[in-house]
Amino acid sequence: TQTRSMSWAWYSDDHGKSWKNLPTGPAGVDVYNHNFGDEGDMATDDAGNVYFVDTNVTDITFSSWHADGLGKITFKNHLPLAAFGEPLDDRPWVTAHKDGHVFYFGNEGNTTYAAAHMGEAYGPGTGPGRYTVYTSTDGGLTWGDHLGIQLKDSGWCRPAAAPNSSYVYALCGNDGGKLYSYVSKNDGLYWDRYEVPGGYTAFGGGGFESYPTLQVLKDGTVWGSYLDPDKENCRKG
Repeated sequence: TQTRSMSWAWYSDDHGKSWKNLPTGPAGVDVYNHNFGDEGDMATDDAGNVYFVDTNVTDITFSSWHADGLGKITFKNHLPLAAFGEPLDDRPWVTAHKDGHVFYFGNEGNTTYAAAHMGEAYGPGTGPGRYTVYTSTDGGLTWGDHLGIQLKDSGWCRPAAAPNSSYVYALCGNDGGKLYSYVSKNDGLYWDRYEVPGGYTAFGGGGFESYPTLQVLKDGTVWGSYLDPDKENCRKG
């Protein structure tokens, strides 16, 4: 039908000068363009696999490709529904490393999702919060646990996975002025939490707070940033 209903994604094989559609499965199959999607995120792992999650508010679709070189991209897999435990998803994130180790961070938007794993067995960084982490080790074909592990007191978050490593990170606000660093040394199975000095300016809602950004360099150095809003210059449109 030449129409789409999910988020759009393209690739460039000439360093950004022009863009092409990503392949969406076998020739003549149009169904993957017609899964409803609202907000998406993309990640790559260390083996050249590319992952895309797209929220439909109650769940996500999950798509994957493999890149063998410049412009050499093949479609791998698509899940119309991932069937994760949380009933809502306000903003999805995905990060990945190694060969097929994928981590989906789902945002309930509040702390009402109580079925996720948390507590001593999952680390001091787990507990009631907005974001829940789900893990796949086969490129998203299967997800070992559809309940996930919840990050304690997490508000807006952004994840990152260290290349060629078992370290996974998240940098999160808590909707109240604190910034936390969440660290897993074993591919998302156990989480520690550390408070970032200084925090951020919290207005108690009002739409000014946003999510941090996070990046892990090849040498393992972790960089995080947060846009601290200036109350005097913030305006609602």
